[in-house]
Amino acid sequence: MPLTVADVLDVPAVRRGKPKVVAGAESLNRQVTWVHVLELPDTGYLLQGGELVLSTGIALPDNAAALRAFIRGIVDAGVAGLVIELGKRYRDELPAALVTEAERSGLPLIALANEIRFVAVTRIVHEQVLGSQVERLKASEEVHRAFHELTVRGATQSEVISEAARLSAAPVVLEDLNHRVLGFAGLTEADADDILGRWQQISRRSQERGWITSAVGARGHIWGRLVMVDSVDQPSQAMLLERAASTLALGRLLDGSTLAPELSTHRNIIAGLMDYSLSAREVSLRAKAFGVGLEGRQMTGIALVARTPETAAGSPDADLLAELDRQQISGLIGRLGRVPVMLLPAKSPERAEQLLSALASALPAWMLCAGECVAEVRSARESLATALHVADVVGASGEAATPWLRAARREEQWIWRVEDLHVRGLLHELRDDVRLQAFAERELAALHLADAAGANLIEVLSVFLGSGGSKVDAAKRLHLSRPALYAKLGRIERLLGVSLDDAETRTSLHLAVLALGG
Repeated sequence: MPLTVADVLDVPAVRRGKPKVVAGAESLNRQVTWVHVLELPDTGYLLQGGELVLSTGIALPDNAAALRAFIRGIVDAGVAGLVIELGKRYRDELPAALVTEAERSGLPLIALANEIRFVAVTRIVHEQVLGSQVERLKASEEVHRAFHELTVRGATQSEVISEAARLSAAPVVLEDLNHRVLGFAGLTEADADDILGRWQQISRRSQERGWITSAVGARGHIWGRLVMVDSVDQPSQAMLLERAASTLALGRLLDGSTLAPELSTHRNIIAGLMDYSLSAREVSLRAKAFGVGLEGRQMTGIALVARTPETAAGSPDADLLAELDRQQISGLIGRLGRVPVMLLPAKSPERAEQLLSALASALPAWMLCAGECVAEVRSARESLATALHVADVVGASGEAATPWLRAARREEQWIWRVEDLHVRGLLHELRDDVRLQAFAERELAALHLADAAGANLIEVLSVFLGSGGSKVDAAKRLHLSRPALYAKLGRIERLLGVSLDDAETRTSLHLAVLALGG
């Protein structure tokens, strides 16, 4: 901590002089950068500011005007305070002109009743000043090292904010330009409820409160602000917050991220929900602070599957965000792996269905895979997990599943739920089971051998079975003439030793093909 005039007066070597503050008592918290012993009437040019001047007063002028000028001179030089030892020049008290001018200027003026060793005071104070400077340098180095390491390893926004809160021992909030909370750390549960619930009003008065803030952005583009809650404006804390802000800005530049801070915050909340790094309460608080209410809402997890490769290469996050804004719908948007996901809150299950249908109609290039509608934030994980499972099955089915997709009961809206998956969903869940793998391999072993020689019989069988056993439809999809298809189906029957007219055989083979992802 910086050494102040009050701290110096509490040094034992100074206390022995029985110091008495005769002027400027309200300024005893001024920082002392050095101690000078000076016995000259004109000393301003020798000082750099922040010094505590020690003197016996023997060289001070006699008249009041000159004494006032002396005080004005050292005040202009920026001294922290003036200590005069009584006895050599002034016996019992300091001149009134000296005291009055010091009081008018707000300069701490201290009289010492007893003689002290100035050299002992300077040595002790200088050791403390240097020690304080060393500590500040160490703290600065720790801050630099910590944020440098975060930058090098590509730390997340949340990690940077958490480190800023840890190093400062104060809560830190990252907000966007509309004073919506993008992230926070260091708040107790009670403070989070109170502060984040009223953040926009609180944030707009942060400067009045004297809290430390730092703009976040780069290349002339400011996109947010860090706020150190309940902080006192100290150089070390301001430096720390500026370093954190730089790390956040640099991280976005290095990532080449074109995501708006809003989307980044959405993703962080959803990721925290799914990997359990955020509790349900924290998810609710963060979402609420960002303007998305989850408490008391019915929530549906949604995963998106592109209908074409071109769509998959696009930006569904931005499309979703724009659509939410256009329809004035509240929701969280993110990614789990490579899958675009969303958590959609609504006032009721009926309203959830209406919102889901509206989104599906507005995003025809995407298939919406929906989880269960749940009433608690902690259950939103399961809803999103179900949505991901549905998306995994639908996305993995590809062209081979076209007839199945066409037969779905929500074809016109392209909304999919777990009940639409039927046996495909079960097989997809069991795809890593060695018993299922062994069954599929056993059923199709002869065809695998033929396909190794270029026969392509498994594809023919898959399309035939996926067409419901219709040879006409299968021939069209495979672009084969009927005689050519009949020949291939006959070969399949001979290799497998079965009849494709038998319903149970077709079922068994279809299960094997589906287990392979066909």
